[in-house]
Amino acid sequence: MSSTTLTCDQAIFTSIRTPMGEGYRIVAASPGLRADEKQSITRNSPSHEGMCAPAPTGADADRLLVGAAFYALPSGRLCVALSCLAGAEHTGRGGHRVYTHNVVFHEAEFCACGYNAFNVLRAMVAADAASPQLKPPAVLPELELSVQGTAGPQQQAALHPALASPVRCRVLQRLLEHRRLIVNIEDGWLESAETLLLGLPGPLRSKVSFGAGLKFSVGRCHDLHLLFDATNFTKTRIVGQPVEYIDPHGASEPFIAESAWVRFVDRLWECGDNITLAARTSRPFPDVTPAGCERVGRLFNNIDEIHKTTVDELLVRVRGSLRPATPSNEVESMIAEDFAAKAQSHLRGQFRTTPWPEQRRYWPTLVETWKSSARGVAFVQPLLQEALRAAAREDPINAAEVAVEVARDLPPGIDSQAHRDMLDEVLNALAARLRTDHDLDPVRLQHVCDLWQPLRPDSPTLEQIRERCPAAAGR
Repeated sequence: MSSTTLTCDQAIFTSIRTPMGEGYRIVAASPGLRADEKQSITRNSPSHEGMCAPAPTGADADRLLVGAAFYALPSGRLCVALSCLAGAEHTGRGGHRVYTHNVVFHEAEFCACGYNAFNVLRAMVAADAASPQLKPPAVLPELELSVQGTAGPQQQAALHPALASPVRCRVLQRLLEHRRLIVNIEDGWLESAETLLLGLPGPLRSKVSFGAGLKFSVGRCHDLHLLFDATNFTKTRIVGQPVEYIDPHGASEPFIAESAWVRFVDRLWECGDNITLAARTSRPFPDVTPAGCERVGRLFNNIDEIHKTTVDELLVRVRGSLRPATPSNEVESMIAEDFAAKAQSHLRGQFRTTPWPEQRRYWPTLVETWKSSARGVAFVQPLLQEALRAAAREDPINAAEVAVEVARDLPPGIDSQAHRDMLDEVLNALAARLRTDHDLDPVRLQHVCDLWQPLRPDSPTLEQIRERCPAAAGR
């Protein structure tokens, strides 16, 4: 498993008594934090009663409750914040103290973290950032974190059960539209947040702030909040604000995912495959516009639907994806090549068992695609071979007739020797059939010889075939 060392500035936000006073504030920070970054951290950090889950009691009294947030700072750097409870509130207000450890790093380093803030959170836990320091030094050193570089957790999806397909698709579509959301679920906020955010293209995630397991505050209005609004207090507070409130348990308008990107993501959510989801979405896509997401979404849908797509439609889809690779979008080109490779393997298997009369109707599309580009050549060449072999077994004269279409005006990028060998195989099959089958149509044989003579003027195999033609019989 790959990992990266992330060097971060850090800040602790909590409430402790110090000579400078008490109350919730940044009590310790590394010197690299700017004043405006500290102000943003102060505004976005939860204070007293800021956690969604109730404080543990009894045997669970020492259990830490964890919330998380992620957002961009005014400097453009990113902040990942881990919040937990840290003992009794010391001011006499009752309840538990909230403690938030914040790490700050440059956006350019987010790619090496799999575009996943939860990879950073897991590294913070491993570095004891979830173990509250209630007597920290005022000046903290930089913090080095060993962050998993792969895209996501090596586990199955952990969406809250209430986030059924229409709800989660609605959330994803709104995030793609850069809309702000509050999602009201009872628990599982962090797990659900990570799984939902894995539905976004990786580079877009650095632009999407979130809070998970933290109570809502107008002062820290993130793009995505996952919280528990038991009394509808939050729903009341956002009236008139540009924030959509989604309650999976309440009545809502039906939502149908029309986006190709949303459909492919939801299919992986449905089967609980976080690993494949993360691997697909966490690539360095250069184009995360709606149009770019739709192109990639269609490619992934095409890949997943290969085995239930008709041969005609599959050939059409592949041809549409065989665009020349461009330096600015190599990621998308790689996905298109993966689709073409998988489709080619599937079609070769189909052609090996499909009778030639049925394959015959695909022949014009194969030839047209073969001549369209170098990538078309690479995709179609093995299919031509399978199709011609099927034709040679069942109707060797027809195989020789159609093979003429790919024996001239050869496209660039072809393996000339391999192609010649394939055509020779067709003629050899016809000559071999003539030795055992004396009922082949001599008129059609004459036509085949006339077609091939300019292409193979000195071919001994063609001469053998010509011996069965009417003109030869009359000599």
